[in-house]
Amino acid sequence: MTFESKSGEKTEIQVMINELAWLLETEIPRLATVVDDLMKKCSNKLAPFSIPSSLQTSSANPRPLLLNSHQLGDAIKGHVTVNGDKISKAEVTLKIPGRNAHRVVKTQIREHEAWKLQQIQSTCNHFYVALSKCPSMSEKLSKLKNPKLILLAVSEISAIIQRSMDSLVLPANPSLAEIFSTNRQRALKPELPDDILLNFHIRSDHLLLTVYILGHTPSSRASQASLPSLAQLKMTEKPSPGGETTTFEHNSQTYEVTNQLQVETPIPWLSEVLAVMEEVVEVCHEINDKVLGYHSGLLL
Repeated sequence: MTFESKSGEKTEIQVMINELAWLLETEIPRLATVVDDLMKKCSNKLAPFSIPSSLQTSSANPRPLLLNSHQLGDAIKGHVTVNGDKISKAEVTLKIPGRNAHRVVKTQIREHEAWKLQQIQSTCNHFYVALSKCPSMSEKLSKLKNPKLILLAVSEISAIIQRSMDSLVLPANPSLAEIFSTNRQRALKPELPDDILLNFHIRSDHLLLTVYILGHTPSSRASQASLPSLAQLKMTEKPSPGGETTTFEHNSQTYEVTNQLQVETPIPWLSEVLAVMEEVVEVCHEINDKVLGYHSGLLL
């Protein structure tokens, strides 16, 4: 290798060292401030829902969301109020097809027996774990001059925020057994008939209401009147050929989901929370990419 080539290589390395120093002193602090602003924005949106209901003021009064579907007509109608991580109020009217006529079933949820939405609670929990680990990204990174430590710190927060988003975007759909085994059905007043099962859950920024109509399989000799009560129900689920669970067993009798209805409604504030969290993850990835790019170049 000639003297000129060695000199050129040293100059190139020095340029990369200078660029990395600029990155750590100027660009990374700027991006860290962006992360701080986004985390604060997200915290402000979630704050009313992380305060115990007994301490909440009446100023936070969310608007009721309509439940209806053009496809289902008037099979499901009603409205629901989502207050943070719970449904505080709801009125639902079901029009169930029958042999001779439709059966109309009405039920309600009242504030003293709210329906808990665990997915929103999980999202809040993950977010506040991230916030407790890193109250200020700019302050945390200003103390870290080692690129590897910066990468670890930013990746950790990014992963936690991603888990927070996944709690909503990639929810674990409850099985029929889980829906039956919870006490949520008893929050409905009046209680639904034993051949109707209802479930609320979150998918992304939408609230979904699913109604299951239960009946006996042809192999069962029991009558519809002998359907088990929710308190007595112990289930062994069987998947259908398509993979979805549509039957269950109880006391040697087999029951099935004969019909399933579903409506959904958007939750505007939840959409805003997801959008801000997505920005946090994107900026964290940008920090990682820039640090990794310069740091990797120096290691080659």
